[in-house]
Amino acid sequence: MLGALDDTEDLIGWSRIAARLPGLWCNLSDLKLSAQLARDLLFLKFCRLELD
Repeated sequence: MLGALDDTEDLIGWSRIAARLPGLWCNLSDLKLSAQLARDLLFLKFCRLELD
């Protein structure tokens, strides 16, 4: 049941959409969103990004 939407997630490219949502919600420019992603673990987790 929990994996029922896994294929749909791949179809809509959630990772690209998820990376933009915090910027839209917080009214951040691309540069500010990039800086926020570099320092905020909650943004990284939501966008499904990993620390390098």
